Amino acid sequence: MIDRHFEECERLLRGSALAAVVTSSRAHTSPETGYWRALVAFVDGSRLAVFEHVDVATGTPVVTKYRYHHMTAEDELVFRYDNAPHHPEIGTYPHHKHTGHGVAGTHQTTDAEVLREAEGLVLRQLLGP
Repeated sequence: MIDRHFEECERLLRGSALAAVVTSSRAHTSPETGYWRALVAFVDGSRLAVFEHVDVATGTPVVTKYRYHHMTAEDELVFRYDNAPHHPEIGTYPHHKHTGHGVAGTHQTTDAEVLREAEGLVLRQLLGP
């Protein structure tokens, strides 16, 4: 079941019309847990690095740890969603989003939501104001 989840995630990223290159790797940490890493290089030179640790013990994949980091071609932060427990002051703790303007609370996001957000930013970059 965990492999099926990772395959669906990879298929999602590879299906992006704005992705120039997608690389990924995955590993099991137990029969019911594992992690997946991916890097999407977009046609504008920006990149989206993805990390998810997933648990399927309940029969449904649950993302227990995540990090979605979008950066420009010049390696500047665009955004990063994660659930690292280092911002307890935020109401959505541990879920939060980093931007060039600081850190804000957010819901637990998904790779699909992050891909859509990154694609929108790439399109704006390509098409201009």
